Amino acid sequence: EALRLLAAQGDASDVERAQALLADPDAGVRQAAAELVAARAPDRAVALLEAQTVADAAALAPLAAKVQGSELEAQLASDRVRPVLLPSVLGGEGRGALAQLASRKGDGAARLTMIGSLGRLGGNEARDTLQKILDDGDQPEKVRKAAFRALRRLQRQAARTERFANA
Repeated sequence: EALRLLAAQGDASDVERAQALLADPDAGVRQAAAELVAARAPDRAVALLEAQTVADAAALAPLAAKVQGSELEAQLASDRVRPVLLPSVLGGEGRGALAQLASRKGDGAARLTMIGSLGRLGGNEARDTLQKILDDGDQPEKVRKAAFRALRRLQRQAARTERFANA
C-alpha cells in the first residue's frame, strides 16, 4: 500500500527505492513498484525492463505500457525483454509494431514470434500481413511455414467466432 501511495503522491526520488522492489519475490510488491516507476519515471521504463531478472509480465505491465514507438519495436526484437513486453502489446496498442516486425526480412526468433502473435491476435491487419508474407516466394521456408500456421490459426478462430455467432 505504501508503494501505491507513493505512486499517487510521491516524486521522482522515490523511484530509486522502488527499483530494487521490481525483483521482489511477491508479485503484488513487484506490481506496485512497477506502477510507481511507470508513474514517476516513465522515461526509464525500457532500461528497467532490460535489467529485470524476474520475467513477470503481469506485474511489470505498468512499465511495459510506457514503451512506445521505435523503442517498442526495438524491445520486441530483444530476446530478453520480449517475454515481458509481448503480453502488454497483445492487449494494447502495439498491433502495428507487431505487423512491422513480422514484415521485416530475416528468419530470427523475434520475427517468428511476431508472426505467431499475429495469428493469435487476429483482425484484418494481421490477416493481410500474414497473407503477404505467405505469398512472398522470397521468404525463407521457416518464415512461410510460420505464416501459414499463424494464418490457419486466425482463420480457424474466425470460423469458430462466426459459427457461434450464427448459432
